[in-house]
Amino acid sequence: MDKIQKPIAHILIVCIFHNSIAAFYLLTLAAFFVPFPVFADAFLDQAAEGEALGGSLMSGFTVPNVNSSTGQITLTNGLVAGQTIEQNDMFQEIQPGSMDAAAAAYGNAGAQGSYVNSNIENLSTGSTQHANAYQTLMGANTAMPNMLNDPIWKQSDDVLSLTSPLIDDMFNGCEKTTNWGEKSCSIHIEDLKQCKKSFKTEKCSVTRSLAYSPVMGFGSGDGNIESCGIGCTFLNLGIVGDNYWAGNCDTYTQTVSFRVLRPDKIKRVTIYRVKYDDETRIWMNGALVYTGQSGWGGCEHGTSWDEYPDLDITSTFKQAAADTLINFVQQTRVDGNGEGYARIKVEAEPDIEEQFIDSPAGCRERLFSAWPLVVSQFKSKGYIGLVSHSIVALMVTD
Repeated sequence: MDKIQKPIAHILIVCIFHNSIAAFYLLTLAAFFVPFPVFADAFLDQAAEGEALGGSLMSGFTVPNVNSSTGQITLTNGLVAGQTIEQNDMFQEIQPGSMDAAAAAYGNAGAQGSYVNSNIENLSTGSTQHANAYQTLMGANTAMPNMLNDPIWKQSDDVLSLTSPLIDDMFNGCEKTTNWGEKSCSIHIEDLKQCKKSFKTEKCSVTRSLAYSPVMGFGSGDGNIESCGIGCTFLNLGIVGDNYWAGNCDTYTQTVSFRVLRPDKIKRVTIYRVKYDDETRIWMNGALVYTGQSGWGGCEHGTSWDEYPDLDITSTFKQAAADTLINFVQQTRVDGNGEGYARIKVEAEPDIEEQFIDSPAGCRERLFSAWPLVVSQFKSKGYIGLVSHSIVALMVTD
């Protein structure tokens, strides 16, 4: 067998002699007077030893066991057989399951790209050892060294280009042939185009609808309800006026009831104003709550009284259940001519529901999404007029 292998080795060495690297290697051997047959024998012997070593390593090697749930690795070869290594000891900062996403994305170009981009972004901002190493590498921005005058590079370049005097002397008479090839490649040039788009005129009508839920309602009797502003209601007892009764110490009685609709909205209720001639008193749900300054029990006082007591009666209204009636009775004693009425002031949180209605539907959203407009006009009735405006778009095509 050796008789066959050695001539083949001699032939291979002669064949590769024309390769410049091989030539340099063989010339180095020749400089140390290594006989050609001896060199071939050594080449074959070393190859055989390498093959035997590789075979012994492969035949005696068994793959370590890996626990898929914990990542623990159990060694199975040589003197270390039976010892264990934690996965994050061998591969720092890799925890069990941390590579599941990468394994799941393998073979799927889109998923793999998303996984890589996400991890690069994490490396750019993270604080792990891997992230610090990545940020250090990216921030170094080290320029490539100039190897043109490096001695090793220059010597290798001279040998490969056959400009070394030593190589020229040894290969005198050899012919060097250089083959040139041409290759074309396409260059992408952006095709920029401009277009103009005009929008048609659109009229947008917005209607504001307010739904008001009253806090108090009228029940029955001698009185009425009157608004005194937003969140304010007057409950009137009797008739507003002057000297509409005549009598000789006669008593006139007025009864009225009011309905509490939203006790939760009420903030304050007071006996706001009482006007009478000559004496008066007021009951609420059967309890006497107010007597005029002139007292009760006499007759003619010769005075028409107009009082603003601001007497707080809030608790009775707030403690009432929804849709409950509260009854008032006012007695007035008149001698000669006189009158008698009172006002209850209810202050409450307004219960107003606001709603906007577009015509055509959705025009408000389209209007303000394009804001600010080139020209806009608002009218007092709530209409919004639009005029045509243009936009310029830049399109890039391949």
